[in-house]
This record gives sequence, structure tokens and C-alpha cells, in this order.
Amino acid sequence: MGVETADSTKTSSPLVGKRVACWTRMLECRVTALLDTGLMISTVPVRVLAPAKDRGFDVDRFELIKECKNAPVYDASNNRMEFLGAVRIMVELEGGRSSDVAFYIVNSCDDEVLLGTNALSDLEVDLTISQARSGIRRERGVETRTITVAKRIYTPPYTSKIVTARCDIEGQATGVVWPSRKRLGCGIFKRLEIPAVNNSDKPMILGQGEEIGRWVRRSGRRNGKTLTHV
Repeated sequence: MGVETADSTKTSSPLVGKRVACWTRMLECRVTALLDTGLMISTVPVRVLAPAKDRGFDVDRFELIKECKNAPVYDASNNRMEFLGAVRIMVELEGGRSSDVAFYIVNSCDDEVLLGTNALSDLEVDLTISQARSGIRRERGVETRTITVAKRIYTPPYTSKIVTARCDIEGQATGVVWPSRKRLGCGIFKRLEIPAVNNSDKPMILGQGEEIGRWVRRSGRRNGKTLTHV
């Protein structure tokens, strides 16, 4: 008996998606953070904490979370995860909000932290599902707009450039940029100047007016005032 498989070329969904990362301010320095809506915890590697102490940061200011040992955590394969402890650290997204985040400490040589859903909610970072590809969408306080290239740009192989983009936004606002083109950076921007890293052996050309992604922000109301935030 044979087995038939569907033609994988009929879908545009890649097997491996993009890393969604942004810069943060924490421990009195600039640290890269991965945003993971599929993880319920946040982690900070020892490699991030150790240099902070060497720079003179008072690690005694950390609020230790003693109950972390009473709440076992398992990974996607149902294996129990091992941690060195847990602390609370103030984190500020560049161009976004700040929050006192609870981190598990991991024995890792990585130089970036991971922000899970326990932190993303307070930092006002959301996963948005859009049913349209054009124009402006506003659903439950979430506004989505199209981003296009303001001026044609040519990026040679193995180089990087800043792409000046255009988005019809009233006034100054901060939003999450979700690019639809490969080799364009995800993140949180106040100005639509998006990094483009061409790590291939072919040139990357972006034409004027070409759609390169979506700009998303979430709005709400507090004490009768309209708030706009990432």
C-alpha cells in the first residue's frame, strides 16, 4: 500500500518561522529578549546575570521567589525543567512599557532572556489574528495597518541596511512590526526604520510602495482617557 503526500509547494507557510526579538533595558544595560507566546514562563541565563554583578550592579536588590521550588515546570516533551532559582527583575521594552518580571534562572551560556506569557501581558505585547490583508483594521482595541517601502533600496549580499518604511499613522505612536518579507527585523519601533540583514548570496531589492509587513498597536481606556500602547 502506497502513501500519498500533499504537495508542500501549495502553501506559503515555512517549516521554520522567524525569531521575534526586541531590545530591553534591564540590569542597567541593553539585553536582547525573545518574545514567546507559547511559553508560560520567562527565563534569564546565568550569562546575563554574571556580567551585571561584574559591572557593579547590586544583585542583592533582586527579589528572590522562594516558592519556585514548590511549582515544578515541564517542557513540551513532559520533561521536568531544572532551574537555579527565581528572581524578579524590572524590564523595559525599548519604545514600549516596563514591568517587574518574574524570571526562572537557567544555567545557560545564552546572552538573551526569554519573555513568556507571564510577562508579555503586563508588557502589553499581544498576538493578533487578522482576517484581512489590506487597509486598516480595528478589532477589540487592536489596530493594524499596512507597512510599505518609502524608497527603493538595494541591499548587496551579506550586508545590512536600514529600510525607511511608510505607514499611515496619526501622530506619534509605538507599535509592533511584523514583517512579511524575509530578512527584515521584527520588533517594537517608534520610527519606521526597519533593519534589513541580507545573509544570502543574492541581492535583496525592495521596491517603492512594496508591502513589507503589518504595524499593530493596542488601545484601551483608563479613567476616561484613551491609552495607546504596544
